Amino acid sequence: MNPDTIAIEPYSYGPRGEATLFQVGSFSGTPFGNVTFAASIQTSEMVELDSRMINTTPEEFATWVDDEVFFKFLATKAGFTPV
Repeated sequence: MNPDTIAIEPYSYGPRGEATLFQVGSFSGTPFGNVTFAASIQTSEMVELDSRMINTTPEEFATWVDDEVFFKFLATKAGFTPV
């Protein structure tokens, strides 16, 4: 698995497939303002089913010291349950 990808509880996209991966892509903003992260929601075969833009406050962004922990936070904020 890519270091920018975490596992999530299976989430059905109906006939399109079942999402089990949450991949964090790029982000934009400033450390002292709101920061927006782009995320890809994927199947276990890394086929993208959806994408999300997740906004964080400066306080939330400041908690980013460990990628896995922060990416789980972003997944939760986007409505998914990290594994």
